[in-house]
Amino acid sequence: MSSMTPNVFDYLNYSAFLKDLYDYRKSRNTFFSYRYFGKALNLDPGFLVKVTQGKLALPEKCIAPLVKICSFEGREVDYFRELVYYGRAKNPKDIKRHFERLIAIRDLEPRKVEMAQYAFYQKWYHSAIHSLLLFHEFKGDFKALAAKMSPNISVKEAKESIQLLEDLGFIRRQADGRYEVQDARITTGGKWQSVAIRNFQEACIKLAGESLTRHPKEIRDISTVTITLSSSNIEEVRAQVKKLLSEYEVKDPKEVRRTRRNTAIKRLVTILSSTKRELESEGLLPSYLIKQISELAAKLEDQIETE
Repeated sequence: MSSMTPNVFDYLNYSAFLKDLYDYRKSRNTFFSYRYFGKALNLDPGFLVKVTQGKLALPEKCIAPLVKICSFEGREVDYFRELVYYGRAKNPKDIKRHFERLIAIRDLEPRKVEMAQYAFYQKWYHSAIHSLLLFHEFKGDFKALAAKMSPNISVKEAKESIQLLEDLGFIRRQADGRYEVQDARITTGGKWQSVAIRNFQEACIKLAGESLTRHPKEIRDISTVTITLSSSNIEEVRAQVKKLLSEYEVKDPKEVRRTRRNTAIKRLVTILSSTKRELESEGLLPSYLIKQISELAAKLEDQIETE
């Protein structure tokens, strides 16, 4: 239990704030109770308990008396009001609007985690760049990076995306200037995340539709089929799709680099072996050079990493 008054700007959940406020007041005054607290808000004590547990919504009529109880001023008043509206919001557009107002009022630094996580889902290319860096070496050529996106993004957008991915801990710049993907995940929950992900999915669906005219059919695969499924079949199909996607999900960036390295070595060994056979059959090189090619191929095969 904190010995300091809860700072409203530290919260994105008004129920949690009210619970910590109650605990703080109770620690300072043993006579403070939910009955006393509820009376000040004109609320039944049992109802107020459920509000602090997140089971019931705080009535709007309680905003003004709580502002008075907490002695809020200026931005604190605006932030608490938006905090309540955000917690009560049900419509995705309202949730998004109130969350963005909360962030604006709180005046966060751009690298604070909630805003960075929220921003990650606002543009489709953040996720695309993150995936690209799993197998593409990037050392700061933002023009080339922007051109690799389809549709292309601007150099400014590429720079901002790399900065965001660094802020989230998704990538890290190495001593040689190369950006390397880290094993980082967005874990913070909250109502904003479901709305942000929905916006992200809508953007991806829009991109998929545009792909019909943007990309030649040779490099895309879009097909349709109409089938009849029972409710139990739908769940089975969902499970199968989830299983299929999990098989291709990259769980460890090191595994991606290992696979790339092994593939490159195998390709080089194949080229060396094919060239050796051709040169040997036509007698174009002396035997000692043929032997050196064989030894080099063998040494390369030894460098292939096993799982």
